[in-house]
Parts: sequence; C-alpha cells; structure tokens
Amino acid sequence: MWEVARVLRDSTAGGGAAIDRAAEPTGLAVHQVRIAARYYPEFTDEVDAWIAEVDREAEEGYPHRAAR
Repeated sequence: MWEVARVLRDSTAGGGAAIDRAAEPTGLAVHQVRIAARYYPEFTDEVDAWIAEVDREAEEGYPHRAAR
C-alpha cells in the first residue's frame, strides 16, 4: 500500500495514467491500486506517516541505500 500511495502522491498526471503507473512497479493489479487511490485522500496523514516510518526503518536497516 505504501508504495502505491507514494507513486500516486508523487505522480504529476492524474486519472487512469497514474493508476497504471502505480500498478506496474508495485506488482499490484489495477483494481487494487484503485482501492488504494480511493483510500488515500481520506487518510492522507496516516498514510504519509506510515510512508515516513517505513522509509526511516529502511534507512536504518540499509544505511548504504539512504544516500541515493
């Protein structure tokens, strides 16, 4: 979910193109991305906080990747 939210949040194009772009790199089906896209606007703060936490944990676990 956090990958989908990040892709949709960072996307400059809306609609179906953003959904398709989010589905491909995450390995999710388009219908799953649509569900996430409907969820994100209602719970933006919670999802963004989750993304930040996952990023922080990833940086702690893989400090050599944080420089990218």
